[in-house]
Formats: sequence, structure tokens, C-alpha cells
Amino acid sequence: MSALNLNADIPKPSHSFMIIVDITLSMNTKDIKINGDQFSRIRFVKESVEDAVRELPCGTKVGMGIFAGYQTSLLFNPVEVCDNYSDLVRSFSFIETNMIWTGDSEVSKGIYNSIKTLSKFDPNTRLVFITDGHEAPPIAPAYRPRFDDPKKHIKGLLVGVGNLKQTKIPKINSEGEQTGFWSEDEVMQYDPFTLGRKGSDANEKLVDNESSKVDPYLVEQIQATPGKEHLSQLKEKYLMLLSSEIGFSYLRLIDGKNLGKKMHDVSFSEWRKVNTKLSGIFAACGFFFLMLAFFPVTLGSRKLSV
Repeated sequence: MSALNLNADIPKPSHSFMIIVDITLSMNTKDIKINGDQFSRIRFVKESVEDAVRELPCGTKVGMGIFAGYQTSLLFNPVEVCDNYSDLVRSFSFIETNMIWTGDSEVSKGIYNSIKTLSKFDPNTRLVFITDGHEAPPIAPAYRPRFDDPKKHIKGLLVGVGNLKQTKIPKINSEGEQTGFWSEDEVMQYDPFTLGRKGSDANEKLVDNESSKVDPYLVEQIQATPGKEHLSQLKEKYLMLLSSEIGFSYLRLIDGKNLGKKMHDVSFSEWRKVNTKLSGIFAACGFFFLMLAFFPVTLGSRKLSV
């Protein structure tokens, strides 16, 4: 029977993921070294996501979206990874920072926007949001965006990418060529509310807590660097703060294999019928009965001694 390569639809706990990739300009920063070569964050993310999908079991579904400004855009709905692997890999390769529709990078708003979008689309879909955590313009502790719906949000994973050391951000033209680096006078160094300006949304609600203005712990966690905002680093403390506030897990991106494992560790989405090969089950049964035929006395004695 094991040689027949039979399949059957068997109910299994399964995952459905929407992977959102930060494509803002700081993701061009080349601060990841692999085997002596320098990788940009966006290139490292694309290769890691491809490797992660390879680690996921058949029956898992993966979709893709991108983040820029304060909004996310869903590129395609989750599809089964084994049947669509080649198309998924091809889709990942197209992700580039020149797809941005705005130069801002309001990370926390992007995460909240992704949660609200997926809650309406499919609450069972798990969010995997990959970013360096670089807020541009920066935010102040007293004027943080507020997530309004903590009881209804979906589950997920925040993934941080980049080096903890500050690094120059390359300028990339439409042809994908580097034309220098962003300088101090080309980047907003302070949050707009402190400067008396409005935010990206006139109706947005903020965490306006007077005590946060002098809370050294919160200031440290937000990791704003006035005067050095033209440099970029993985804002790991900030991403860990955000993940704790919305009940997500946090992972620093080291490689795709580890990402795939962490994704699979997220509580599964739902029970779903998955096409499963039965040859392994028949082979295991055959091996058991073969052992029983050759060693009946030994197996029988073990049963008596129990």
C-alpha cells in the first residue's frame, strides 16, 4: 500500500499568514553581513522569506503585502505553499523600495493598519510584520499613535531586521542605483507634534500621557535619535515595546529557517482539511507488523511484564 502514493484530505491544525514587508527607504541600508558580503535589509528580507516558506508544512497558506507611509497594501491573498511555491518565490523577488508611494515610515501606524485590515479580511489570518522599526518622522513619548481595538486584533509576529549599530541610509534612484546617502538636513529630526505640525491623519488619536514626557524608560524604548535620524538602526527595543502592547511575539531576523520555525510556533489559525500523503502511515504500519512477525515472543514477553 505504501508504494501506491495515496493521498487523502485529513483535518489538521493549519496556519494562514499575511506577511507585510516594510519597503521604506531605511530598508535600503546595507548593514547585514553574510559570508563577507554586505546585504541591504530589503534583500535579506526577500531571501529570508523565501527560505522561511520552504520550512512551512504543506497546507500552510501565505499571502503578501507591503508597508510605506502609515498604510499597508495587500498584494495577494494567502495561498497554499506547496502548490504555489514557484509563484510565491517569484512574487517575493519583486519586492523593492522603489514601490513606495510616500517617503514617510510611520511604523506603529502601519502595524495597527495591518491589524485592522486583516481583522476585516480574515480574523484567522496571522500577521507577520517585517520592519527595522525606523519611524520617519520620529515620534515623541507624549504623542504616540494609539491602537483603539486591542480586544479584536489578530495574533501575529513582529520581525526586526537590521544591525543595532547606526548606519548611513543609501539614496537609490528609479533604476536601483545608489547615488549617495541621506544627509542630516534632508531628514526630519524631530516629531511633527513637538514642532506644532499635524500628523498624517487629522483625526488620529494619540497616547497623550504627560508622565511619558519624563519617563526615562519609555524614552529609551522608543529609541528616537534627534540630530541623527538620517542614520538608521534596528529599533529592537521599540519593536519589543510595540509587540508587548498588542500581544504579538517578537523575533529578530537571523535567517529564514529560524523565521519559518517561529511562524509555525505561532498558535495555529484553524482546523483545515489538508491533502496528506498516506504512504508514510502505511509504511509505519507495515514495519510494525513485520517486527511483530519476526519477534512475537519478545513483544509478548514485554506485554506480560507490564
